[in-house]
Amino acid sequence: MQGGRLRWAVNTAHWVPEPPAFELLLSLLPEEERAAVAKFTQADDRKRALISRLLQRAAAAAALGLPPAAIVVQRTKGRKPYAANQPRPQHAPNWNYSVSHEVRVQ
Repeated sequence: MQGGRLRWAVNTAHWVPEPPAFELLLSLLPEEERAAVAKFTQADDRKRALISRLLQRAAAAAALGLPPAAIVVQRTKGRKPYAANQPRPQHAPNWNYSVSHEVRVQ
């Protein structure tokens, strides 16, 4: 992470995971997040939801110096995700992130 900013973009259009691979990645999330991913009825939506949640944990882990499994993701009343881990490291006392999904049809 350079200059306090981290930006990742992932194109899931050509990723067609076999069910065991998808389930393995899904198992890296807490139960409530796995359930949220499973609620999507379209496979593309499930892929995006899974990748989004994994990237949120990876970004928070990188910024806060914690292992991804230790990141606690909660949601505001408006359903915006945030890392609820406390105490915050001195180098990132008010660290936050934003998630955006864009689907391009070609």
